[in-house]
Amino acid sequence: MNFSRAYAEINRKNVISNIEVLRRFAVNCEICLVVKADAYGHGAINIASVAQDCGVKTLGVATVSEGIELRDSGIQAEILLLSEPDPESLVEAVRHGLTPTITSTVGMNKLRDCAVAFGELIKNDLMVETEVIPIHIKVETGMHRSGAEEETAFQLVKQVEAEQRFKLKGVWSHLACADERNNAANSLQINRFKNFVKLLKFKDRNSVKLHIANTAGLMMFKEAHFDMARSGIGVYGYYPSQVVKEQVTFAGNNSYGCLKPVLELKAKVRKVSMVKHGEGISYGHQFIADRDMEIATIPIGYADGIPRSLGRNGSSYFVIINNNPCKITGVVTMDHLMVDVTGLNVRPDDDVILIGRSKDCKIDAQDIADEIGTIHYEVLTRIGQRVQRIVV
Repeated sequence: MNFSRAYAEINRKNVISNIEVLRRFAVNCEICLVVKADAYGHGAINIASVAQDCGVKTLGVATVSEGIELRDSGIQAEILLLSEPDPESLVEAVRHGLTPTITSTVGMNKLRDCAVAFGELIKNDLMVETEVIPIHIKVETGMHRSGAEEETAFQLVKQVEAEQRFKLKGVWSHLACADERNNAANSLQINRFKNFVKLLKFKDRNSVKLHIANTAGLMMFKEAHFDMARSGIGVYGYYPSQVVKEQVTFAGNNSYGCLKPVLELKAKVRKVSMVKHGEGISYGHQFIADRDMEIATIPIGYADGIPRSLGRNGSSYFVIINNNPCKITGVVTMDHLMVDVTGLNVRPDDDVILIGRSKDCKIDAQDIADEIGTIHYEVLTRIGQRVQRIVV
């Protein structure tokens, strides 16, 4: 197998270590490990397999196709759909034993149709995962994205409890500002959720998982833990924000342990060229050599998730070659970028680190995010499918 173009190393031990850290926060609640968006760019099947080996019982995905991919790979854990599927894909969700989140009467009605079709599949001895359809209901508490308004959510819960072929497995919501410790929206949302739950008077409370906390909520608000917390960014080795990181790791009592980045993005030098003083490099010649320079071409570009803007003049981003920081020269192209390696004795096939660390240098997703004015979530999830993920 040839990894000579560009690849991401996925550190299995760091995944396990991060799960252990998250569990220290979740003393009395379960962790739902979120593997949507190809596990934030890390490879969903790889991460889900490690999580399952660690005893994680629930995985979170965004789409039915993401869930089916995990089922087809042999993942047996509960797979929670974090958004209500479109009506056309609900049948496939049920067929593959996924747990849908329902937030509308349209979704509930379609699920009833699925239950009828599902019953026919069982009657005809066709392959199905379970005889009862598990369901979570999401209620809106302040994110204003995809939850059902309280009155609708209440009716949905009661409809699920009334249906023999349905099983209410969870009621949940999502914190919008959990990475801001002092934001009043957090207590408002948590209290709204508590008050809503009190109204429900469940038929079988022990079988229902209540959850509102994401990674930041898990780390910052014990009152948001309930029965389960959903963690995405944490398992990949990043804190949700600098505020959360400082609160957790610099508070004088870091008994939880530190998260460790899971992904290192690497490539190899394709070629090294001499560029004379005054010549331009890359499209538009936005970079002009201010001296005779040695330029290394690296076979990874914006189609692989490296932001084009990292090559602009004045950017502080660098890659690491032979333990040396090397600045990008010229705009990043679709498949390549060029870096200054003058005087560093760099040769073709030398290793290049784009996210990761060497003995003396480090560059991580947060550094890139700071450089281009975004968040580390985006940097990780934009790493393209041409970049092979290798578990190490």
